[in-house]
Amino acid sequence: MLSPADRSRRRIQATCLDLLTAKGNRLHATANGLEAVAAKHNDSLLCLDEIKQVDPKEAGETAYMLANGNGKNRADRAGFARVRQTWRLLFLSNDELSLEEHLSTVGKRVYAGEETRLAGIPADTTRHGAFEALHGYTSGEDFARALNAGTQRSYGTAAREFVRRLTGLEDDGRFAEKLRSGFAELRREFMAYHVPEGASGQVQRVAMRFALVGAGGDLATRLGITGWVQGEAVKAAVACFNAWLDARGGTGDREIYAALSQVRRFFELHGESRFTPWETALTGDSRTMNRAGFRRMNELGETEFYVLPEVFKTEICAGRNWRQVARALVERGVLVPDGTQRSTRKERLPGLGGVRCYRLTASVLQNT
Repeated sequence: MLSPADRSRRRIQATCLDLLTAKGNRLHATANGLEAVAAKHNDSLLCLDEIKQVDPKEAGETAYMLANGNGKNRADRAGFARVRQTWRLLFLSNDELSLEEHLSTVGKRVYAGEETRLAGIPADTTRHGAFEALHGYTSGEDFARALNAGTQRSYGTAAREFVRRLTGLEDDGRFAEKLRSGFAELRREFMAYHVPEGASGQVQRVAMRFALVGAGGDLATRLGITGWVQGEAVKAAVACFNAWLDARGGTGDREIYAALSQVRRFFELHGESRFTPWETALTGDSRTMNRAGFRRMNELGETEFYVLPEVFKTEICAGRNWRQVARALVERGVLVPDGTQRSTRKERLPGLGGVRCYRLTASVLQNT
């Protein structure tokens, strides 16, 4: 007769083996339809295909839902609350488009929380497409074809064996604790050696997932599953994390980078048409439509912009916290404050007299 521990182990094996032999799921579904798929893959890996098949209006919400592990609250026919589906999993998808590019097709912007939950890793190695090495094959296409044939024959084999060996290890009451402490130590090392100092919480959260994947691969190698050199899985996780970080553009909060890009775009588009030249305004010959402010050449021959307050708040910082944007511009030396806690300055503007405005240096047109 099986002991309670053996019965539990059998249940874990049966559930995981069933999930790990299921092929990748198409993303041609609504967020609601993916709830059942995610719940079925609880405590496992969910492979999704073609993110562009998801309605771009729902793609961001889908990323939130899958990563947060909760379905929607719903009522049954009698009006009582149904049991909400929950799960805990890692998921990945592939496509030619990033989440940001997919959302932009319907005029939506990607939020930091969405990007953090669905981290886009560029796959082009500049060598053989997505492959760094061909392992004896003549081209990336031949290697890809061989990989596809191999997965058709052996999909799930390594994962099934990993579960068997992991659940079959002797548990003397200390194994689970050793496993947790080992993963925690590897995660600390990963964060210490590979995450730049001062990185934002968004970057650190993504790094912790890469550390988990690397630790899992390293454990599989120790169990004799992969045939890789010890540490190769962590090395691969580091490479993917660095590729994501490089594509992201920095280690700060994504909202700040996006806001600075939005500010820069406004001046690229309207730096001449909506900012009245200072000297022209003094002579009264200006005919600026939809004026956003004034532009003036300083003693160094650089153009500075004097932005009217409401234009800055409602147009330049549209959809964002204008105070946060102003603070970021001050920190980067783009916006000249008045020496106090205020980001606006009192300036005598042509035809307007002394008014408070935002004074931006020529560096607003540079990558900051």
